[in-house]
Amino acid sequence: MGKVNTYDLLKYSYAGLQGLDALTTLLASQHPGFREKNPVMAPLVKSPPLFLGLKGLQTYLSLKALDKIHSQDEKLATILAGILAGLYAGINGR
Repeated sequence: MGKVNTYDLLKYSYAGLQGLDALTTLLASQHPGFREKNPVMAPLVKSPPLFLGLKGLQTYLSLKALDKIHSQDEKLATILAGILAGLYAGINGR
């Protein structure tokens, strides 16, 4: 097994956590009293295809931006990927 690429590990962890956030949000939205706390996403939860499309686009654009930064500054991109992964780990842990 080769050297672990920390940047890729954090980047793909972030992407996976975005997917988990989308899944748990849609499952929770089926329960009475559920309220999406993100004011941008709240109206979209009622339309799963639209919600998933926007969530996917947000994730894709974030990953493309990270890769662009990584091509210029590997350390900064790794730190940012870690911050994003940490934030979404916290969001999913609530």
